[in-house]
Amino acid sequence: METYSPTSQFGKSPVVGAAQKLGSEIKSEFKNDASGLADRAGEAAKTLGEHASSALGDLKSAGQGIVDEYGDKLAKGKKRLDEAAERVSKYADNNTALVAGGSLVLGILLGHLLTRRSN
Repeated sequence: METYSPTSQFGKSPVVGAAQKLGSEIKSEFKNDASGLADRAGEAAKTLGEHASSALGDLKSAGQGIVDEYGDKLAKGKKRLDEAAERVSKYADNNTALVAGGSLVLGILLGHLLTRRSN
């Protein structure tokens, strides 16, 4: 069985040629639009990345300032604690009998509180 095709007998019809030309023009325009869209999306992504990087840099700077401030306060607190420990140590060395008596009383009181029965 033979198939009938108008192009095989008469060549290319004007409608087919026009349709192919229109299809190739649409394809070309779509390719150009898609390329332009990809370029615009790339520029938008680059701009977004630059803004995000700038914002993160600002956040890092602010955070570093806070860390530095608390670091200074921590160093001052540690220095004051070391000074207080030194004063307590000197007091204990100068008043050994008083510290030993106070420790004995504190131990007896704690022992009584921990071993008493609850009613």
